[in-house]
Amino acid sequence: MKIENAYHTAPPTNGLTAAPAEASVDAAAAFSQLLYGVAPVGALSPHDMLVRQAAIFGMTSSIDLGAKIAGSMAQSINKLVNMA
Repeated sequence: MKIENAYHTAPPTNGLTAAPAEASVDAAAAFSQLLYGVAPVGALSPHDMLVRQAAIFGMTSSIDLGAKIAGSMAQSINKLVNMA
């Protein structure tokens, strides 16, 4: 079934369509500035992004290593306590 065939059987009524809102020149200029203007304030350069990614990776790795060391120590202490 094609949509063209369905349109002829039940054409849209005028009561269901909304009238387009009038756009002001200021709103159009603001939208154009947002769309085509300068880069957003929060944009970072690729180098800055890599630096932050490396910092997060280092922090995550150190936390993971600390957790593994703490788990190993706890397991060793548990074995020593249970041996006695």
